[in-house]
Amino acid sequence: MSTEQARKVGYARVERRTTDEDRERAYLTDMGCTAGVFVDDLDGEARTGVLQALAVTQPGDVMVARNLFRLAPTFSRAQELVDALLAGRAGLMLGATIYTSEELPALSASMGMSADFEQHRASIRVRRGVRRAKAEGGGRAAKLSEAQQRALVESYLRGRHTVAELAAVYRIGKSTAYRIIEQADPVAEPAPVHTTPDPDLRTTSAPSSSAAVPKIE
Repeated sequence: MSTEQARKVGYARVERRTTDEDRERAYLTDMGCTAGVFVDDLDGEARTGVLQALAVTQPGDVMVARNLFRLAPTFSRAQELVDALLAGRAGLMLGATIYTSEELPALSASMGMSADFEQHRASIRVRRGVRRAKAEGGGRAAKLSEAQQRALVESYLRGRHTVAELAAVYRIGKSTAYRIIEQADPVAEPAPVHTTPDPDLRTTSAPSSSAAVPKIE
């Protein structure tokens, strides 16, 4: 079966019960996700949506997300999800880019590059931001520079700080922080957080060609 003919499973991290969720559901439906559309809350820790999406994904299927920001909160989580799709012989579609099961190993490897360097650099930037915010006191910054926006995105993707914490450091609203993160291009500088793999997504060996993506109880 060609990629164009493959069943598509939609997934997105969204602001639940808002126009953001409506917009993402509409996008995934328009992309042909007839096997289901699943979502998780951007601010929540629950991962019910992604586990449900994996449960219905079968060999040869393609999981669809608008971008990496919608797919996972950090590069380490994204890498775990990619590895789960790889184990299940499924593909991944991010925006207009399709990664077949044969191409997923390269994507997974790219997410693991330069982790120590990037994590250290992001940590330094956030610490500087915290010190600056404490020194300058209250008030809200009118606009963040490109360097500040990159630092904010890197810190969030590496799981070092929540959106609320970053909004406080940079003196911006949470909605502004979300917009900066979503408009960034996280693929350009992949750097996962070194954390313990999520046992719900971790697999020990690839299933046989007839097996579905591992289902989570």
